[in-house]
Amino acid sequence: MKRNLSAIALAGVSLACVVYLAACNCAPILRYVTVSPASATINAGTTEQYAASLYYSDGSIKDGTGQVQWTSSNTSVAVIGPGGLATGVGGGTTTITATAGGIAPATATLTVNAFTSITVTPSNPSIGAGMTQQFTATGMPGSIDVTNQVAWSSGTTSVATISSGGLATGLTAGTSLITAALPGVSGSTTLTVTGAVPVALVVTPSSQTIAVGNELTYLAQEQYSDGTLHMPAHPVTWGVSSANPANSVEIVTDPNSIPKNNENGLAVGLAAGTASIAASEGSFAVITSITVVTGKAHYAYVANGGGGIVGGDNVTWFAVDVTSATPFTSPQTAAAGAPAQIVLHPSNNYLYNISTGSDVYVSDMGANGVPNSSGIGPAPAGSGNFNYMAVDPYGRFLYVTDSGTTTIYGFTISSTDGSLTLMTGAPFNFATLNSPQCIVIDPTGKYLYVTNGNGNTVSGFSINQTTGVLTALPTATAATGSTPQFEALDPSGKHLYVANSGDNTITMIPIGAGGAMGTPVTTSAISGASSISNVVVDPSGTHLYALDAGSGGAGQVYAFNINSADGSVGSAIGTAQPTGDFPFFNMAIDPTGALLATANNFDSPGTISLFSIGSGGALTPKTPATVGSGGEAPEFVIFLNAP
Repeated sequence: MKRNLSAIALAGVSLACVVYLAACNCAPILRYVTVSPASATINAGTTEQYAASLYYSDGSIKDGTGQVQWTSSNTSVAVIGPGGLATGVGGGTTTITATAGGIAPATATLTVNAFTSITVTPSNPSIGAGMTQQFTATGMPGSIDVTNQVAWSSGTTSVATISSGGLATGLTAGTSLITAALPGVSGSTTLTVTGAVPVALVVTPSSQTIAVGNELTYLAQEQYSDGTLHMPAHPVTWGVSSANPANSVEIVTDPNSIPKNNENGLAVGLAAGTASIAASEGSFAVITSITVVTGKAHYAYVANGGGGIVGGDNVTWFAVDVTSATPFTSPQTAAAGAPAQIVLHPSNNYLYNISTGSDVYVSDMGANGVPNSSGIGPAPAGSGNFNYMAVDPYGRFLYVTDSGTTTIYGFTISSTDGSLTLMTGAPFNFATLNSPQCIVIDPTGKYLYVTNGNGNTVSGFSINQTTGVLTALPTATAATGSTPQFEALDPSGKHLYVANSGDNTITMIPIGAGGAMGTPVTTSAISGASSISNVVVDPSGTHLYALDAGSGGAGQVYAFNINSADGSVGSAIGTAQPTGDFPFFNMAIDPTGALLATANNFDSPGTISLFSIGSGGALTPKTPATVGSGGEAPEFVIFLNAP
């Protein structure tokens, strides 16, 4: 009977224990932590990896290296990171402690052997003001890199400063002692700072957009180590990179650059596209982008050579909208001194006016396309005959024919203010010239062609790209029809067209390599024409327009196709369109090829006939523009083209 009671009691106790344990479900308890190694010796600048082990109540052991809090009792001897990696800093002994919450910390002893010396490299370097020098500190023995452990200092902070990572910056010319220090040991070297030195080539402006036919002047400067800009000490080489679709742009050096180290590059837009302009000087090189667009006519300018009539000697300009039924609006006038012809500098910064007295004036182009009335000048350019002029595509040179002689005047154009300086050796006298008339220059600026009114020829010349001096081409002349007047090159510069007023024909002269004039092709006389005085080619190079000045009355404009195979004048387009009275001197087409204008010299008040250019090159009259109040005698009309 007693045995049964004991068994029952034991069973009850066992059940109570089971219930208790089930209710408790206790997790192991952290009892203590250990650190290894217990002691270690390292050199300053080297490291020692410590590990922490966690011991639990259930007998398990876990890695607690990343869980404990690590400290060093003497951070001038060693420092330790969260992961237990200790780094020796200076000589001595420190206690490394690992602490976990609620239990006694564990410790270890770390002895650090001090460096006997520190070497700072590079030794005694030299830099320019504004430049930087990275120094390295090495502890010995052991050749330990302690660049980020040492304290850096510059002895003369007005000469150079230094960062906590050893990067020194030169400020002014002089010397400064650069020191790297750890407790009880240091090393140093001398930094020499010279004056600022060139470190790069900078080209301005950058990433520009210009229109076809526009010129842009670049400036290359050396950037010094102190951030200042200076003229290049050596010649700059300019060029166009291979990224130049459709030969959209070309660039040359400016012969007027001062101090003659080619610091100015002159780029001209030849066709729509984007290209890269490259400049180099010694080991320096830079590339900037340029975009050429077709552009549009923003303004039109008219030269009114009134011959002394009150109110007649001036320049009138109009706002232009080629899509409007009235394309020329808002006329304004500036005094100009009996202008016979006007041309724009390809930068659109200057307007050149040659007077009936053969003097050339220069006017600044101000805001909103307004020319400065006072201008610069005059520069004498002839003997008082009715002369003609042209500016090369880069805006470097201006040439004027003296129509009563056998000479051409040549001027260099200042890149500062557009003023003119007579070239050395000018005026140029050539036996091939005979009453020289119109001048045209090819798109590359390398060749110049002049019609000879009394010689029935065109004279060809090469242009020296540095001086602008002219040299007759090997085949110096090409035959034209009778009494050649004005001429025009197609956009490619491969075909030259000449208006012959004596027999009412048009001569096409092919232009080959080196500017050579090929065999001329002259049309039959144009039916119904009285005096074919001028020709112009549209921007597409597919249509040609011939101006008939008329005889004692209204003139007219003829339109022709251009044969794509050989550039010859092809079939007529529609019928001739009437103009105002005696449009002898000039026609102009806007850069989009949508509008043609003629200057009617004998109308009173003077007028500009305007025609839209439609599909297939056909002309349709638009509302003409009136120039002035009666004294003006329009002779030339030109467009200001821009993006």
